[in-house]
Amino acid sequence: MILRRVTTENPYERRILGALELLLICYIGSAISLTPNVLPPSIAIFLNASASETQVLLPIGMMFLLPTLTVYSACSYWIFFRSGDGGRRH
Repeated sequence: MILRRVTTENPYERRILGALELLLICYIGSAISLTPNVLPPSIAIFLNASASETQVLLPIGMMFLLPTLTVYSACSYWIFFRSGDGGRRH
């Protein structure tokens, strides 16, 4: 995979990249295995979709939700990463 091509000397980075690679492979496998069973063949995907007025709200909500979650995750990682080794960098 692409993550395997990244060579790093830090064993912590290798572990994180390996975990991300495993997670990505699991998501891809789940998506491939569930794709035929998402909708029956008799129902078109356009008939099952919600109204276009409702779909307009999704990107607006994601504009606020994704940056908030990203900043929260980065702050949590920074706090717990720094507290685990007494403030020293690796």
